[in-house]
Amino acid sequence: MKNNFQTAEILALAPLFLAGASFAIGTVLLLLCLIATPESDYWELCFYYVGWSFCINAAAFVGLMASSLFYRSHQNQIIGNTMVLLINIPVIIFYSCLLILFT
Repeated sequence: MKNNFQTAEILALAPLFLAGASFAIGTVLLLLCLIATPESDYWELCFYYVGWSFCINAAAFVGLMASSLFYRSHQNQIIGNTMVLLINIPVIIFYSCLLILFT
């Protein structure tokens, strides 16, 4: 039973780590793209990152919501922390608009 408890605790904290890492990497890349010249390869890297981060965050969201059904004792904590991933969606859209605007 202790193993399930540890797994549920990790699942509850995973969305916070993923959202924070995705936001931090995206912000650094956006700043790098805004500083770099349009001829540099950073623009292409930023566009790829936006696509990949959206896919990874969406897959993590679906997986964590499904896993909350299996860990009923931590369901509220997992769902609450998973909602943090939804904050990244408007951020990704905003970063995409900035990249398109400055390209």
